[in-house]
Amino acid sequence: MATTKKKASKRAAPRELDASDEAAALWELCEEHAGRVPELESTLLAAVAEKGPEADAMQRSIDRGDASTLNALYTKLSASIDPALREYFEALVREGREHPAEHPSNTPGALCFLGLCMDDWAEYEAFVSETLGPLAQLDRLRRLELAVCAARRIESHADNGGLAFLRREAERWAAQVNARTSDTALSALAFLLRREDKPTAKVFAAMLERAVPDERTERTLSKLRALYASATPGRAAATRG
Repeated sequence: MATTKKKASKRAAPRELDASDEAAALWELCEEHAGRVPELESTLLAAVAEKGPEADAMQRSIDRGDASTLNALYTKLSASIDPALREYFEALVREGREHPAEHPSNTPGALCFLGLCMDDWAEYEAFVSETLGPLAQLDRLRRLELAVCAARRIESHADNGGLAFLRREAERWAAQVNARTSDTALSALAFLLRREDKPTAKVFAAMLERAVPDERTERTLSKLRALYASATPGRAAATRG
């Protein structure tokens, strides 16, 4: 039943997923890489980076778990999501709910885009908690999708409901700054630093005191410092507190 519903929905999705050929192509890329997230990250890296030291540094960041290419993909696609697709994305999420994010039954991005189709973050969080479990216990890739959704809602819908979740994710990344691998993505910390979120700025400052840069984190820490230093006073007051 779930598979039939998913297939029926997929036939309608490209027509409703914006008028943009690029958006349709990006969503098709997500569908094609269900169950093959590392291959999706490699495909994205090859598409946006020239071969050389920079690409190597990006690959190390991906290997660590920071998921920068997936964050960019979901953020770009989020601008093309029509609320009319809610039933479609909900069917995709429900189909893969008993499996980890990298299982073939889960389409990368579907969880994020479902949240953009809902009325507010509270409704979204309630659905995710009931369907997949407590947010803090979800796997890294699902929490990345939630983080992108929360950020886009803050920017586009004046819905700050996901702010607490983003702060927890930022703290989680900061606590693992010296780890060889991270179980959370970088996107929440970077987003909140750009928004001059005061609690996150304190977490970041404390993190820098204990951070030990190496080949895995040196590039990332350098970019985070630049974000922190270039933030304009008074911007994004909605995320202060």
